[in-house]
Amino acid sequence: MKIKYLLSIILILILNNCASKIMQSYVGKDIRMAVLDYGPPSNAFDLGNGIRAFQWIQNKSYTTPTYISSNSYLNGYGNNFNNTYSRSAWINTNTVISGGQTINSSCVYTLLTKWDKNRKAWIITGYKQPNLMCE
Repeated sequence: MKIKYLLSIILILILNNCASKIMQSYVGKDIRMAVLDYGPPSNAFDLGNGIRAFQWIQNKSYTTPTYISSNSYLNGYGNNFNNTYSRSAWINTNTVISGGQTINSSCVYTLLTKWDKNRKAWIITGYKQPNLMCE
């Protein structure tokens, strides 16, 4: 039980905040810095109180590896039950094919901004933490 708990903590620490750290590095900067790095956002919309959200959507697709296992057995050639020689034989083959599924997922990365009159720009004030699979 302790080992499972410890492994869970280690996994969370490894995976935790990879994307969030990148997003955090933009806080206080002009939204155009993120646009320069990642291209135009997929969505931009007002949330009220002078806050605007900018979103980038990353679609991922991968195919799991295909595994093929096959077992063949030669039966009936040589001595049979009566201890007589037989020239007839047959082969039993069992083949299992697994994997090869395509997995599709989407990750949404949202930066929150506020308009700065002096800088005449949308300044990043925060972000919405992406789900764990997108970190």
